[in-house]
Amino acid sequence: MARIPYFKAGLKNNEKCIWITSQPLNSNDAYKALSNDIPALNKYFENKQIEIIEANQWYFNNKKLKPVDEILQNWISWEQEALNKGFKGFKGLRITKNTHWLEEKNRDEFDEYKSTANSSVHDYNIIALCSFSFEKCTPSDIADIVSSHQCTFIKKNNKIRRIESGEYKRAETILLKGYKDLENKINQRTAELLKSLEEKEILLREIHHRVKNNMQMISSLISLHSSKIEEESSVKVLEECQSRIKSMAFVHEELYRSDNFATLNLSEYISNLGNLILKSYTSNPGKIKLDLDINNVVLDIDTSVACGLILNELITNSSKYAFPGEEKGNIKISVIVNDNNANLIVSDNGIGFAGSFDFNNCKTPGLRLVKMLTTQLDGSLEFNNGKGTYYKIEFPLKRTAI
Repeated sequence: MARIPYFKAGLKNNEKCIWITSQPLNSNDAYKALSNDIPALNKYFENKQIEIIEANQWYFNNKKLKPVDEILQNWISWEQEALNKGFKGFKGLRITKNTHWLEEKNRDEFDEYKSTANSSVHDYNIIALCSFSFEKCTPSDIADIVSSHQCTFIKKNNKIRRIESGEYKRAETILLKGYKDLENKINQRTAELLKSLEEKEILLREIHHRVKNNMQMISSLISLHSSKIEEESSVKVLEECQSRIKSMAFVHEELYRSDNFATLNLSEYISNLGNLILKSYTSNPGKIKLDLDINNVVLDIDTSVACGLILNELITNSSKYAFPGEEKGNIKISVIVNDNNANLIVSDNGIGFAGSFDFNNCKTPGLRLVKMLTTQLDGSLEFNNGKGTYYKIEFPLKRTAI
């Protein structure tokens, strides 16, 4: 019986299944046929995932065929119930019904119902298997059945033959052509976008490269002019400017090497920047150790530049003043991300500032720049001066569009 595998597949897909029976098969016969092939049938009945309903109950009211709209509304109500019960998987309704009950007097009303159902069922998660009595159908009826159903099986003399509806076949051909046209358009547009993206990546890489080169040129010009200046204080100012320019140039150098031009991974950048500053201010390579605690933290360009300038000032201060003479020590840099905030922590175990040092009213250009950059990041700055210096800059992370 074709309906058994039809329902087994529906139950396996977690669909709501309804079998509408009529003579010569009644509801008891349908139940026995199902129970022979579906061991856990009672469980499905208890969960109301499968139900058997007599055709008289489904189609008739007081022996009169129900209005077309009422029958269709029953379909829709059952489908909504299936969805509301949350059956997992396909989430829909599977129905089978036959027309052995159909009398000639009901033919016109039933044709109206069938036509309306065929045009409406596509709007819902419903699949229906309909059976018609071959002996009761005229050639015109058979032609109508074939044209109005997606697929028809005719059983005669114990042989089954499949007939595909010409209308559905034409629709399938049109849809397939439309799908191929859409796929070609998508592939063409994808190729155009990839080419455009590649061109933009090349342009951005070139921009970062040129910015880095321009900053290096500015740094070289400063170095050239400082060599001609004898006043020590002026030379010192120029060297500090040169150091800041190098820290910004490093950002563009890292972005030039990166595959992502919108963000920067801090770990390698801070390591390179820190080692460059230590080489600039200490002749003994082993005097100051750089201790980094940075996970895979990624920041946007603007935030990276600001953090680079802050680090440049704080590492420079520790390198120059925290470890006088041959005294050795550590500079520790940590970047910790919590939810939507980042914490940049820079500390050393050097001699610290003098006891009379007032951080809040400090007038030195470097620390004033640190405070300005912290404000630019919409962040807060915490400072401690005890066994060495400790700076904690907390700021919100920006969401970068990818």
